[in-house]
Amino acid sequence: MGVPRKPRAFTLIELLVVIAIIAILAAILFPVFARAREAARKTACISNMKQLGLAAQMYMQDYDGALPDSRMTWLNGLPGVPAPGNGLALGYYGASHICNYSMRVYANDGINLGGIGLLYNPYLKNTQIFRCPSDPETRGWAEACGVPTSPNGKAITPGQHFSSYYQRHAHDAYSSIMGASVSDSLVQVPSQIALFIEEGWHGGTARPYLWDGTQAGDNVRFVNAAYYDGHAKRLGIPFVLPTGANAFDGNWIQNVHPWDYSQAITDVK
Repeated sequence: MGVPRKPRAFTLIELLVVIAIIAILAAILFPVFARAREAARKTACISNMKQLGLAAQMYMQDYDGALPDSRMTWLNGLPGVPAPGNGLALGYYGASHICNYSMRVYANDGINLGGIGLLYNPYLKNTQIFRCPSDPETRGWAEACGVPTSPNGKAITPGQHFSSYYQRHAHDAYSSIMGASVSDSLVQVPSQIALFIEEGWHGGTARPYLWDGTQAGDNVRFVNAAYYDGHAKRLGIPFVLPTGANAFDGNWIQNVHPWDYSQAITDVK
């Protein structure tokens, strides 16, 4: 009858080899998992854009084909008569269109909806749609605007009360200068002009890479966009546009005159 063999324990060398193999596999797989998570966030982000595009379509159905603009909610993000010379008067107000309307989800009180959040949320019923899952809340325009204020003195980042997406700046510029709404009949190529654009975080950096002010060797950068006809897809934006902006300027997008809604544009591949 044989003597039972005692179970042999791992030697220190064997244990170290196993640990080294696990570390190597982790180093290989973790970046793959990170890319997979970011791909899922991209999918969720473009889903949000699609819902924004559909909300715009429903808004147009309710308002005789007209889309909203910054004349409807102004300095505090809420409807009402603005201060003299600062809103409903015809004219171009630059970044105020963005700060006060086209990226705003809440009014200055930080509680009530304002800007695009006020006008589009009745068709969305969910303010989370205004937030991209990759948004780190350190977005250029929200920081520059610095509003709305924090309710109850709670410290928050400006990005928490602004949308990850903005209604194109050229849309508001046209409406404010011309004193007329952008309608579905004005937009001759609705499948080729973006209505909503995200600032963009899918380039691997914390800050929105449309607004980092540097080219970093890129000729084009990609963001998700929702178009005037309601569909959503990825959009390529060149580094320097004819408007003179020395950046990847997602405000304007077009390679033609920014207020010309009759010409087709070429998406940069």
